[in-house]
Amino acid sequence: MSMHYFKALLFLSLVISSCTVPTLDEVDLDGEYAVPLINSKVSIGDLFEEGSDLKIIALQDGTLSLQYHEELISESINQLLPSIPSIGEVEIIDTVSYFPIATNGQFILSKALLSGDEMRFRYTHDKDEDVSVHLKIPELTKDGKIFEFDYDLLSTGTVPFTAFTESFDLAGYEFNSEENQLTFIYDARNPQNERIKLSFAAMSFNLLKFEYGEGNLQRTTYKLNGDSIALTLFDAWQSGMVEFENPFISFELEHSYGFPISLRINEVTLSTIDNTRKALVSDQVDKEIALNYPGFSQVGESFVTSIPFDNSNSNIRTLFNEQIGLIEYDVDAIINPDDDAELKGYVTDESFFTLNVDLFVPFVQKITELRIQDTIDIENLFPEEFSALEFKIITQNEYPVNISLDFIFLDENDQEMERLLGNNPLIIEPTQAKTRFINLEASKILHLKNAKKIVVEPIFDSSAISEDFVRFSTDQFLDLKVGLKFKI
Repeated sequence: MSMHYFKALLFLSLVISSCTVPTLDEVDLDGEYAVPLINSKVSIGDLFEEGSDLKIIALQDGTLSLQYHEELISESINQLLPSIPSIGEVEIIDTVSYFPIATNGQFILSKALLSGDEMRFRYTHDKDEDVSVHLKIPELTKDGKIFEFDYDLLSTGTVPFTAFTESFDLAGYEFNSEENQLTFIYDARNPQNERIKLSFAAMSFNLLKFEYGEGNLQRTTYKLNGDSIALTLFDAWQSGMVEFENPFISFELEHSYGFPISLRINEVTLSTIDNTRKALVSDQVDKEIALNYPGFSQVGESFVTSIPFDNSNSNIRTLFNEQIGLIEYDVDAIINPDDDAELKGYVTDESFFTLNVDLFVPFVQKITELRIQDTIDIENLFPEEFSALEFKIITQNEYPVNISLDFIFLDENDQEMERLLGNNPLIIEPTQAKTRFINLEASKILHLKNAKKIVVEPIFDSSAISEDFVRFSTDQFLDLKVGLKFKI
């Protein structure tokens, strides 16, 4: 049973200190009175605050389980096919010039589909004559035709003179090159149809964007950045033992890259509540594990690979039962793990890679003399005119454990003043309803008027119910009613 659950339960058992209930000194009373303090039916699911990193789920057999969640991502692995920003005008130095297609990392593009932006050209001639210019980029094709166009560079009467072409929309053009480059070839002719070289020619663009890219990427390692998982299961633990039958961690990877990718879980570290660090031991740690990935006929599809760590392949059960408070990961993704120079893969502008890490804690447990404590500050719990006081506690416990409950009053120095139940703690047995009366006489009330805190101390034990693991389900609950009867 979760420590977080215990702590929440303990808080409920002392609603008398809540700001919603007035202290008895604030009420003008005379005679004998009964006041209901608690009337609550509490399930474990009610007591956990769910969020993006914690869910309360029911397993297929109805067993209640906590699911801690963390997503580890790498921005760089999700940007293998980035847009290429402008570097200003790129001079076409000769009638044949080359422009390298530089993408992220060592991705050598041999085939691509452009999705946008425009390209234009500037020509300059240093003679007073018209020039006809034909330019082509053989690596770019659309509808089976290469990118090419003619332009008439007309003299302005002064030299040198310059003109800009129109802007050409590149969306839908295919790129094919084993050299990972664009080739600019122009043929300039004077009025005598003689081939000439312009005094200046240049290309410019704002942003080259790709819809699809295909080529080779050398072995590249990406660190997957994420956060640790902080657990609250053992926050209030004092002594005793809780053994979970089968806590397990699942690394689930989904991606749509058309490349072989391996995952290397370098280290999984579990830290106890006293900050002792322990390593998860498994054949799957510090090993490159091949992931499923789509082929060329499956562009746009994503594939999922699950890597579990449970009792069968790791020491997670042994570690987890040593009061774990924090789990940390060191994980890498490796593209082209064999560093195959001939390997061809692909990326699209919608390709993604996600790694979700989930810790599942099914509530199937052995609990032996588990003692926890929760301390609550109190103020003016007993009014000046009390002559007698009686608590009435009614319980119905549907959980498969015995609960022994006591209340300890502390003074301003945190020294024990009195145990409310003396040597006879309240025993709450499973599947039974029980009523208990607790009488406080005037002398004890006077003694406890200086109490500053109440420690609620339950002891949980399943051994009397079963020597095996006991299962907690979503339909189990603890029904707790507390009333106060007093005489003034």
